[in-house]
Parts: sequence; C-alpha cells; structure tokens
Amino acid sequence: MEEKCTKKMRSGVSKRTNAKPHGRRVATQASKGNQKVVKRAVPKSEMNLNVDKTFNFSTLTGLPCEHEVNIKFSKPFQETPAKDHLKLFLEKCEQCSLICDFSSNLRDQKSKTAKTHLLKHLAAGFTLPHLVRTINQDAMKSFYKMLSINLFRPIPKVTRFTIIETNDCLYDYAWPHLSLLYDCLKQSFNCKFSQNISSEFIYHLIGNAASPDERERIAVRDILHSMYTKFMNLRTVVREKIADQFGNGVCSAELLEFFVSVVSGFNSPLIPEHVTFFTNSVLPLHTLQDFPVFATQVKQLIIRYISKSGFLLDPTIDYLLKHWPKCHRAKQGLFLKEIEELFVAYEIHITGNMASRVFRLVGEMSNNMNTDVAETAVDILTNPNIAFTLKTHAHVVFPLVVEPVYRSAQKHWDDCIRTNAIVTLQTLSEIDKAVFSKVNESLKLAKTQKTAEIGARKINWTKIADAAKANDRNIKSIDFDGLK
Repeated sequence: MEEKCTKKMRSGVSKRTNAKPHGRRVATQASKGNQKVVKRAVPKSEMNLNVDKTFNFSTLTGLPCEHEVNIKFSKPFQETPAKDHLKLFLEKCEQCSLICDFSSNLRDQKSKTAKTHLLKHLAAGFTLPHLVRTINQDAMKSFYKMLSINLFRPIPKVTRFTIIETNDCLYDYAWPHLSLLYDCLKQSFNCKFSQNISSEFIYHLIGNAASPDERERIAVRDILHSMYTKFMNLRTVVREKIADQFGNGVCSAELLEFFVSVVSGFNSPLIPEHVTFFTNSVLPLHTLQDFPVFATQVKQLIIRYISKSGFLLDPTIDYLLKHWPKCHRAKQGLFLKEIEELFVAYEIHITGNMASRVFRLVGEMSNNMNTDVAETAVDILTNPNIAFTLKTHAHVVFPLVVEPVYRSAQKHWDDCIRTNAIVTLQTLSEIDKAVFSKVNESLKLAKTQKTAEIGARKINWTKIADAAKANDRNIKSIDFDGLK
C-alpha cells in the first residue's frame, strides 16, 4: 500500500505558487539603539522560485481483487421503527466496515455513494435521544471496530522539511470519506459508553495526527480536544499514548497545539508525573528529523511548561546544548531562536553558569560561515530584551563573546555579517563600558604576547635553518611566514 501511495504522490501535482525565500531577506535597515543593522538582499533568482506544489494520494485502496465491493444501503433511523434502531445500527456498522478503493474514481462507485449515506446516518443517529439510550456496550464496540478498520490504515511517511521553505500540500483522495468517519467519532461522544474507548484506539488515533493531509491532522486535534475535555477518566490514557507516539517519532504541529492546551490546564507547580513527561517526551522532540516543521509549537509547549515550574529552564538549556545539531544549519538557527526566547521570557531564572554556557555557544555561532546562523547569533547579542542579562553577567559573558565577534567583524566572508558584528561590538560597549574595555585590553595584550611568541619561534627556527643550510647546500630557503 505504501508503494502505491508514494506513486500517487509523485504523479498528483496540480498547482504551483510562489514560495517564500529561505533565510535571506529583502534589503532593509533595522534600527537597534543608535545603530542600523543591515539585512542582506535576496537575489532575484531566489525570490522568483516556484516550488510550492499540491500532491494527491490515497491511503484507502481496498483489497487487491477484481471484484468490486458491494455495500447495501439502508434507510435512515428516522424512517424506521424505534424498536429496530439497534439492529439497524449494527447493520450500518457492518456495511461500513467494508473498504472502498479511493485510489481510482472508477472503482466501487455505487458502494462509495451508499457508504457515504450510511456514515451520515450513523453520525445523525447519535443526535437522536432514543437511539443513544438504546445503544449498548457491545454495539459501541462494533462501532469503534468499524472506525478502526477505516481510519487506522498505513500512512506514508513523508519528510515535510526541505532546505527551501515551501508550502507543499498533500491531499488524500479519501478525505471526503474520512471526514465523515471523524464526524461519526465526534458525534459518538454523546453516548455514555464512549468513555470506555480502548487505549489501543486512542493510540492509533493519535498516530493519525501525523497524517500528510493537514485536514486530517486538524480533525484529530479537535477530536482529542473534545475527548480530553469530556472524559476525565481518559486524560491519563491520552497523555500516556501521546508519550508513546512521541517516543516513536510521531509528532505534528497540530498534535502539539492540542497538548499546549492540555498543559495550560496543569496546576502550578507541576507534579512529578508532568515533569517526567517533559524531560522524557517533550525535550527529545528536538532530535526528530521533522523538528523544523513544528519547532514553533515545541517552543510554545516548552514555554508553557516553564511558566508552571521555572526550574525546568535549566534542564531545557542543558538539553539544547548537549544535543546541539553540529551539521544541521537550519536546526542551529531554530535552537538559537528558542534559547533567545527562553532568555527573554525567563531572565529571572538565568544563572551565571547558564549564561556562561549559552553565550559561549552564541559567540562561536556569531563567527559561523553560514550567514543565517551568524545573523541569528549577533541578533541575540543586540536584542534589547537581553541587555539586562548581558549587563548582569557581563564579567562572565563578555570574555566569551567579544573575541569571536571581533573575528566576525574582521574576517567573515559576508559583508552584512561584518557590518552587524561591528554594530554588536558597539552595543556591547554601551551595555557595560568598563567590562568591555577591560576585555578589549585583555585581547590586545593577548595578541601582543602571541605576536612576540611567534617572533621568538621564528628566530629559533631561523637559527635551525641556517645550521641546516651550512650542512646541506641543496637547501636554498625556508619560508616561516605561515608560522603561528
């Protein structure tokens, strides 16, 4: 089935729109203090890239046989006697358990139409008080079994992050059918037996939150929200199954949006169970391949957790530094931006040790050859909302950042980065002039000492070279200019 889905996705391109250029921005001048920070211009060839596409695929392909599915139509509940409602409910569930092939518009046409009507009947049935009172536990098991057969199918794994920012859309041909199934599930919450949904069903439902089709991800998010709000006995199960799916690398922006609302309802300070979930399930999301796709939602979730218990800031920073993506430039920029927002939001929890670890990294990244990473680093140092932290820990921070920013201002290959590095040095000097001058003098002294050491080594090597020439006439000259 996955091979068939992949084939459909390759062939289903239907539209193109202009994409936003990645990283590089249109030339502007943003004022920071009394200085102007230069934003680099975007080449026209980048601005005019047409890369956004729409792909169509199908995750419901039916059985590999020549015979078409035969689904029997039955009347709505309103048109049948009340005494027959339970029997009719079971019949509709049985017929809807048959899978139609949505990979082809020519197959199972009559059955698709009949099944559409049956699903609408089931959804409407949960609004009828008499039917809701008539449905028993066994009938609901049959209903959820039917939903499981239709909803929990193999979903193709799609890498949604690319180097160039795109707004590619992936649409499932079966969505009109799937949307009716999700509507049935949501309406079923009117029945008292819905609170007995199995943990396995919830686990697979959460897995569908990683569907390539955004419409399905949104539907799952809304259903989880309704379930979590209505059935208190299922809340622990939902959190446990989300932790299981996170551990399997299953995540999406929509699933995180739901969980942000869950965390908002936690009491402060957090109980040990919630702290364990944070450290074991939330922080490891940074290591997932698709992290750039839902980085914003991860950041919102972490900020919400720390707002409940401020001591979580330290393990968060520690995790980001230990799992620094050395070979992934896009993730480096996202990590830096997340650290920046955490420092802005929770400056009262920042210690000298934490500032030392973070700004050592920021200093290194300010001299990074990737312009987006370097620009993000110097933006952190010129952020007015972080000026208080820089001033408070100036004796610790300045020796770590001034020297690499100097190197960036002198030797970085990008003109804009060099200009912004100069602005950064001026900003640091204004934050604490005394400490900045002291660090500057230390750098000058270190440079003078290094120059003297190199000169002494050159003299010694020159003596050795002269002795070598005296013993071997084939040695003409030796260049010591590269000696450092």
